Parts: sequence; structure tokens; C-alpha cells
Amino acid sequence: MNEETTYRVFEINQKIKEILETSLSQSIWVKGEIASFDRRAKQRNIFFQLQEKDKIHNRLLATVDCFLGETAKPLLRKRLIEGGVVQQLKEGMDGLEVRLKVKLSVYVPGGKYHLMVEDIDPAFTLGQIEQNRKRIIEFLKRNNLLEKNKKETFLPLVIQKIGLITKEGSQAYFDFLKKLEDSRFSFLVSFYQASVQGQRLESDILKALNHFQEHSEEIDVVVIVRGGGARSDLGWFDNQKIAEAIANFPKPVLTGIGHKKDVSITDLVAYLAAPTPSSLADFLTTRNEDYLGKLEKSMREIRLSALNLLRFHQQTIKNLQSAIQVSAQRSSQVSFQKLLFFQEEIRRTSFQSLKNEIKKISEVKEKILAFAQESIRRNKNQLEKYQENIFLLDPMNVLKRGFSLTTINGKIVKSIQGIKIGTIMWTHFQKGKIKSQIQDVKKRK
Repeated sequence: MNEETTYRVFEINQKIKEILETSLSQSIWVKGEIASFDRRAKQRNIFFQLQEKDKIHNRLLATVDCFLGETAKPLLRKRLIEGGVVQQLKEGMDGLEVRLKVKLSVYVPGGKYHLMVEDIDPAFTLGQIEQNRKRIIEFLKRNNLLEKNKKETFLPLVIQKIGLITKEGSQAYFDFLKKLEDSRFSFLVSFYQASVQGQRLESDILKALNHFQEHSEEIDVVVIVRGGGARSDLGWFDNQKIAEAIANFPKPVLTGIGHKKDVSITDLVAYLAAPTPSSLADFLTTRNEDYLGKLEKSMREIRLSALNLLRFHQQTIKNLQSAIQVSAQRSSQVSFQKLLFFQEEIRRTSFQSLKNEIKKISEVKEKILAFAQESIRRNKNQLEKYQENIFLLDPMNVLKRGFSLTTINGKIVKSIQGIKIGTIMWTHFQKGKIKSQIQDVKKRK
């Protein structure tokens, strides 16, 4: 009986190796998306996978193991850095679309094959990033989302409550907070930890935005910051889901992603995009400084208007006094002329007529004097009321009497209605003001 050929496991794997490596003996170019890029400090060689996905349904179609040997790493690192793709080989490469020059290799003991990486095409990766940007921007334009956050939200004149999204302990985290602390303003910062590069960025940023949307009444703005990096690092912010979330966010979203030349899609949809975390913090403090300057100018104008009003009424009082004096003098002159006339008549009449006329003259004189005195009294009282009202309306005089003026967010507090614990308030005195935070609110029984 003829026996059919029977291979041992090692032999069949060796046979497969010969067939595959012979048929693909030359290096070839392969494109796909990097996944599971394992770059540990003590590891000489790097293992990762190259994937192909169905872009419409985001479904994995195929995957192949890849191997980057220690001898090939310097060449790839040089090409990627010079091409502006990355600054260093690191785990953040997951998700990058790449075109690799590889050579097929079969590992006989394990019966597996992998691709040994020899070279990379940086231009391909940058091209894929740019194509993805254009696709997302067109989507945002079609759905009227590109300018929505700018047009449908309001940036307060004074910004105090900030929702901060970044990586805790990063340089961006410290730069942004340090700038705020160095200003003369008090900010209430609510922090939410999030990755600012890599595959976790999308889910972390979306969770953070959702958190602040649920607490939107507790913030004035949301701020997303991160430090600088390579162009591909910025590509993580060319994300359609993040862009949609920012566009539909109920409060202004501000960004300081750390790129002065390049602008991400996240920057495009944001209410305002600053080049760095520090410059974004400068914008917030400068805006508050501008409002405070306008407020102080308005107070000076009110005080000047009050002084002008006081001078006007003082002049009115003087004019009335002069008019009363002239009127009294004229009345006296008329009465004197009448008196002379009556004296002449008396000479021609009897003694009784003289007495009657004198009596009438006296009565007329008393009435004239009484009328003049009453008129002066009424005008004087009215003028005193004007002066009192002007005096009371002057804010500085109110403060001089020991009173104070309390404001929250630039508005005068008239009752405890709507005041929340933790709110920052200012108490204004004649020669200064005090900032305080409300710890308890009690209603008077």
C-alpha cells in the first residue's frame, strides 16, 4: 500500500515559510491603521498590528502582526520627525493611517507570519489626516455646525466659573491655572480629567463635555487645553463627534491646544481658539480687567453727573431767592406809593376816614408781608427737599454714613432670593471693597 506523504508540524510550517517567502521575496508596501503599538522603555523591538477597517461601519476587516526591529527604528524615527508626523515613537501612534515598506517573514515554531517593517511613507500619513479633516469640515458646514457655538451662546462680560478639561498634572494644566492664580481675580475652576491625545481622547473629551452639560448652570465657559506636539498629535482633535458635541454645547467652549501654526477642527468649532493654554488664560483675565475698567469709569461718570445735578439745583435756589427779593421790593414800593396817596387824601378827609384808611393800609401791608413770607417759606422748603434728595442720591454720601453696597456678578443685591451658597460677592465701602464667598443663607422669620 502506497503511503501518502505525511508532514510533521515543523515541516509543514517550514514548507509554508518557503512558499510565502519565495513568492514574496521582495519588499512590498502595505497600508493600514496602526493598533496595539507597544513602546516600552526597556524593549528593544516594537510589536504592533496593522488593521484594515470598513470606514462606513467602522468594522474590522483584517489584521496582521508587524515587527519593528531595533536596527530599523532610527530610520523610521528620522522620517516621521522630519515629515512632521510625530516627535517620537510612542504609544500615541495608535490610530495613525500609515504606508509601510515591509518584508514577509514566517515564524516556523509558532506557525505564524508577520511583516518586518523596513521603511515608512510620512507623506501618506499626512495626506490621510488632511483628507479626514476635509471630510469632517464639509459635514459640519452641511449641518450648520461650524459656527453654531459662536452664534448661539453668550460669553459673559465677567468670567468666573470655568469648566477645565485636560490631563491632570500636564504642563498645560499647570500653565493655565498658574496664569489664573497670578491675576487679581478669583476664578472657580471645576476640573475634569481627560486624555488629550491617543485613542482614549475621543471618549474622555465626550464624557467631560457631557458632565459639564449636565451642570451647565454651574459654569460660565468650558476650556479645553493641552501642550504642544507633532502635527499628528493635533490630529486627534480632528474628530467629528467632538466637533458635534462642542457645536451643540449650551455654553461657550474655548480651546488652547498648543499649536500656533496649525488649527484643529476642535479649534474651528470652538467659540474662541487661543494658540496656547497661557494665552487663553490671558484672554480670560484681560476680559475681566476690561469690564472692571468700564465699571469704574461708569461709577466716575455717575458721581460727576450727581455733582452737576447738585450744582444746577443750587443755582436754581439762588435764582429763586433773587426773584423773591425783587418781588418783595416791588411790592414794598407799590405799597409806599399807595401810602403817600392815602396820606394826601387824609389831609382832605375827616379824622375817622384817616383812621379807616390807616387800618386798611395796615391790613394790606400785613397781607403783603404774610404772602411774601409764606412764598419764601414754601420755596425754601422745596429747595431744601431738592438738596436733601440730591444728597441722598449721591452713592459716596451713602457710603460715608457707614452703609455698604453688596454686588454679585456686578448687580446690586436687594434680597436673599436666588442667592446660592458658594457664590462670590463684593461688599463696597467708602474707601474700598471686600470680596467674600457665601457660606450660609438664612431667611428672617
